[in-house]
Amino acid sequence: MKKILSFILAAILLLSLTACNQAETKTVTLHIEDSGILGQYVLEAEDNVVHTITQTTTMDCTGFVEDQFAIIEESIAEYKAIYEAIEGVTYNVEVTDTSMVETLIIDATNKETLNALSSQGLMPMEEGDFIALDKTVESMCAEGWVVAESSTDK
Repeated sequence: MKKILSFILAAILLLSLTACNQAETKTVTLHIEDSGILGQYVLEAEDNVVHTITQTTTMDCTGFVEDQFAIIEESIAEYKAIYEAIEGVTYNVEVTDTSMVETLIIDATNKETLNALSSQGLMPMEEGDFIALDKTVESMCAEGWVVAESSTDK
């Protein structure tokens, strides 16, 4: 009986120690609105290290004329060529008669991806091996972004 009890206690101790060492998964959603353009950033992190950045930009195109849509399409083609050349980045745009929704997903765990984005002026970066969640949120809030949602899971 002592052996069974010892085994159960050891198993409980092992499970509790394993649970304590799990990284916290954090998700922070930030929003901004400027001149009819809505921006949203979703930062997903483990502890304080961002691993995925999802940026969504929505622009109201109501009342746009053909020339304005041509400019948008030209800009989309330029950015698509740039982003498709960078491993770890997914770029998608949907344009309708009334809106344009641009979605950019970045694998922030890939240092080469971050360096490529930084070297092309697409993502301001300080020296370091990772993107820190707290500093990113602080910097974005200083630029006018607002934290809309923040959650933590173990």
